[in-house]
Amino acid sequence: MAYLASFMLHILILYPFVFFAPPPAQLLDVIEISMVFEKPKAEQLTSPEQPTPQEEPRPDQTAEPDPKVEKPLEEIAKTTLEAKTEPAAKKIPEKPAKRKVPPPDKLAKPAKTIAKPKPKPEPESVPELKADRRPIHRKVPYLDRPIKPSAAGAIRAARNNEPRMGHEDDGYAMSKEDRNSHAAKKAAERYERAAERGYVMAQYNMARALAEGRGVPKDRKRAEEFFRNAARQGNVPAMLRLAEMKLAGGGESEDDGKGEEMVEAHVLYSLAANLGSKGAAKAKAMLGAHMELAKLEESRNRTRAMREMMPPMDLSNQPQKERDLQLSAAEGNLEAVEELLQSGVDANAIDDEGRTPMIMAAWRGHHRVLRSLLDAGVDINAADNQGRTALSWAAINGYGGIIKTLLREAALVDVRGEGGLTPLMRAAWNGYEDIVADLIASKADVHVTDNYGINALRRAKSQEETQIIALLRAAGAR
Repeated sequence: MAYLASFMLHILILYPFVFFAPPPAQLLDVIEISMVFEKPKAEQLTSPEQPTPQEEPRPDQTAEPDPKVEKPLEEIAKTTLEAKTEPAAKKIPEKPAKRKVPPPDKLAKPAKTIAKPKPKPEPESVPELKADRRPIHRKVPYLDRPIKPSAAGAIRAARNNEPRMGHEDDGYAMSKEDRNSHAAKKAAERYERAAERGYVMAQYNMARALAEGRGVPKDRKRAEEFFRNAARQGNVPAMLRLAEMKLAGGGESEDDGKGEEMVEAHVLYSLAANLGSKGAAKAKAMLGAHMELAKLEESRNRTRAMREMMPPMDLSNQPQKERDLQLSAAEGNLEAVEELLQSGVDANAIDDEGRTPMIMAAWRGHHRVLRSLLDAGVDINAADNQGRTALSWAAINGYGGIIKTLLREAALVDVRGEGGLTPLMRAAWNGYEDIVADLIASKADVHVTDNYGINALRRAKSQEETQIIALLRAAGAR
């Protein structure tokens, strides 16, 4: 009876599960369910073999920059180009968890695009000596013979802390070429006219032309007179260059400390040091170590007397006035520019990028300011740290009026900036037909190539500038 009761109890408990449970699922249904997946969206069906075409911007073209922006917009354009030309990452459809991924070498490869081969850069020639190891008389255009170690050390110390002087001397070789003789003569005429009107920078630039024989016969005596006139008005570069000329012409005596030229050079370095030149302060110390005590005392007395003869000026305000001139030129403030020029501010002073007020005016497109600077005798061919002159910047940004003015004043047309680019290449690349025509009329070299063997014609072809291509071919470009 006990076994029978237990059996009946189990039947009562299991009865609902046995007779009312749902039928079991078929194995085939389970498999079919596991193989159904959501279809990818329409945009995910884009094949990576056919990327969306993108219009490539012209990497050298820039609009008129904002005066508040310090960085050149050409560099910003290059950065933007690199960002835009990188292909966008393609979305890969999400794959089922159980699907096996084939090995990478069996995946569909994107179609190969035929690209123009990039020309190999020409190997750079290795100089025999580094620039800083060359004898100092090889670096300074108007030093035509070796000088004594004590004088050479002082000159080198000053120049190592005055980058502007190196900038100015870098353009010496090109301006001396026969094809640029007309430009040098035109510049010397402009300097002389402005010097007669009392502009300090014109006196300084005229002295350089006379010392180097650029555009005028070489005349050391007249060069010293112009340098001295600029130095008396507080121009520091004139003091440094006049000191170099004195050191190069002196030292004939056995004892350097007895040379009259060395005393005068020490006076000039002392004055420049008082005006804030760090290079002059180091040169003064190095030169003083080779002078007798009596000569040092004489130098101090002559320095004091010469300082009293100079016009009164606030020494601490001179660097700020140079920055004010650059800012006024960049903003197109003609009245402020002319006032600063009349006060004797160094108009060839450079900023950290090596830009002069002339370059700033050309870069921003301020034609009247640029004309005023030219009339004051400022160097028309001064280049920045990338080798770009006022003509280069006007060609980059398409300022046709400034281009015409600079060409009338015989600016050098084949100056080479970074990468070996000339103003003609830049104008052709950016599609400025009128500027290309003006440069060709001014005998710009249509055959010259950049550091990668590319000329202006190839750059115009890359942008499909048909009119510019015709102009260049008519001028003989191939």
